[in-house]
Amino acid sequence: LWVGTDKGTAAWDGTKFQTMTPTNVESADNVTSLFLTSDDHLWALNNGRMQEAVGRRWLAETPLLKSIFSGDLSEVNARPGRRGGIWFFNYGGGLLHVGTDGEVQQLTSKTGFPREFVNCLLEDREGNCWIGMRAVGLIRVRARRFQPVVDATGKETGKVAKSVCVDRNGAVWMGTLGYGLERL
Repeated sequence: LWVGTDKGTAAWDGTKFQTMTPTNVESADNVTSLFLTSDDHLWALNNGRMQEAVGRRWLAETPLLKSIFSGDLSEVNARPGRRGGIWFFNYGGGLLHVGTDGEVQQLTSKTGFPREFVNCLLEDREGNCWIGMRAVGLIRVRARRFQPVVDATGKETGKVAKSVCVDRNGAVWMGTLGYGLERL
């Protein structure tokens, strides 16, 4: 269990919280969101900026992240990537992937991404990204191709996808806004 506060970051060790605030460069005195990746990188929304830390040390900030994550950051969400790195999304800001090498890929309407209003994201065990969006519904990204999920007639549903998950059998489920739960 990790926590971010106005005093820094800490992790529960089973009996008490241990301070995990990075000690180099800037202090972590306003951590509002924490995201952990499988390679033990900590991403923190700290002092209004998205920052990455490893082993209690802040890494150099990526310039592109400064321009993307500015203003109202209350809706920033993240999911670790299956091949490393991390996916970021916020409602109106599109989708962004930061690779393990620090390379940033931003997907917006300018790069061919269908919409910038991302509600949820799931990367399944086959490497597909399932992205819930306003107006479009659910899209699947496979091999860098955007593919809207369609109904039985072949039409885009247009339902707002608010959540997406995969069950133990590999079936994809979508939680919609006002239309209930759907198995795809």
